[in-house]
Amino acid sequence: MSHTPPSQDDIAFLVFVILLTVMFIYQSWTNLIKKELSKFSIDALVLFLATSFGGRKYSERARRLSRDPKRILFFGIYGILGALGGIYGIMTWIKTIYGPR
Repeated sequence: MSHTPPSQDDIAFLVFVILLTVMFIYQSWTNLIKKELSKFSIDALVLFLATSFGGRKYSERARRLSRDPKRILFFGIYGILGALGGIYGIMTWIKTIYGPR
């Protein structure tokens, strides 16, 4: 039984999902183990967008939230869920490309 090699689109999707999964694993490790916000993951993006486009009111609120332990825990759990979703996406990709036909 011969399998066709994956296309460039398939490989690009796999690379994107792997990078996203690594980013979520880093985020959850930083949030849950080190008890701080990561520098470049989803939690940093949310706070950056709040401070950039929200004005002064949202900027002060985002700074307070960045020190809130419950918010850091929330972002850590969110990172774990994102990593699990990425792992599921990778496994589905492998099954789709290399599974039985």
